[in-house]
Amino acid sequence: MYCRISAVIVVYRPDPELLQQLLANITGDVAQVSLFLNSPLSLELIARFRAAAAPTPLQVLGNGTNVGLGLAYNEAARAARAGGCNLVMLFDQDSTPVPGMPSRLAAALDDARRWFGPVAVVGPRPVQTEPNTDYKFPFITPRGVDRNGSAESDLCEIAFVISSGSMIDLAALEMIGPFREDFFIDGIDIEWCFRARTQGFRSIMVMSERMPHRLGRGLLPIPLVNIRLTRQPPERVFTHARNQIRMMRLPHVPLWWNVRTGGSLVLRFIVFGLHGHQTLALLRGIFAGLRSRTA
Repeated sequence: MYCRISAVIVVYRPDPELLQQLLANITGDVAQVSLFLNSPLSLELIARFRAAAAPTPLQVLGNGTNVGLGLAYNEAARAARAGGCNLVMLFDQDSTPVPGMPSRLAAALDDARRWFGPVAVVGPRPVQTEPNTDYKFPFITPRGVDRNGSAESDLCEIAFVISSGSMIDLAALEMIGPFREDFFIDGIDIEWCFRARTQGFRSIMVMSERMPHRLGRGLLPIPLVNIRLTRQPPERVFTHARNQIRMMRLPHVPLWWNVRTGGSLVLRFIVFGLHGHQTLALLRGIFAGLRSRTA
C-alpha cells in the first residue's frame, strides 16, 4: 500500500524538552511534520524544533490563538493532503511514542483492512502513567480476536481510538467528514469514531503498541466501587459535560454510550459535591449542552 505519513502536533504552552523528544521519536518515519500553534511560540523555539526534525520538513500552522482541537485537526488534514500524504497522525504535545511507531501503525492499518474491512483509524494502546491503574476500553471484538473469531491478530476493533497517537486514513476522513470544530476540546475523537462506524468504517487498537498517556491531572479514586474519575480543571469539566450532553442527541451515538454518559455525569455530580469542587462547572456544562443546537 502507498504510505506517506504527515504528523501533526497540537501545541499549547509546550514543554520544549518533551516536544523535542517527541520530534526525535517520529521524524524518521514521517514525510512531514506540522506544529499547530494553539498558543504563541517564539521564533527561537520554532527554529530549534525545525532543527530537531531535520531532515524532515516542519511547517507551522495556526497563529497562536487557541482555536481548539477540532479545527487544528482539520487544518492539519488539509496540510497533509497538500503535501501529498495519504495518512495523518495526531499527537498531543506531551505524547511519548516509541521510535518507529508511525511505520508500525501504518503496517497495522494495512493488516487491519484485511481482517476487518474498511478502517478509518488505528491507534496505540494508551497506558496510564499512574501506578496500579489501567484504562478500560470499550472493545467491539475481544482482545486479540478479529471479527471472524481468529485469535492470531494483535488488532482489536474498539468503539473509538483516542486522538493522541492515532493514525487516520485521509480518504476515510474525506468520506466520514471533518472533526467537529464546535466541540473545541473533549469528545472530538469519540464522536468522529462513532460517526465513522455508522458509515461502515472501523476503529482499531494495536494492543502491542503501548504509549503512555495521562488524562487530565490524574485520577480521583472512588472507594468501594473501584472507579476512578479524571481530575480536570473547571474549564475541562465544563467542556466534557457540555459535549457529552450534545453527543447524546446525535443519531449515530449508540444507546449504550448515552447510558454510560448519563451514569458518569450523575456519579461526577455526587463525587464533586462530596469533595466540594467542580460542581458548578459540571452543571454549567450540562445546561450548555442542553441549550445547544446539535446537528
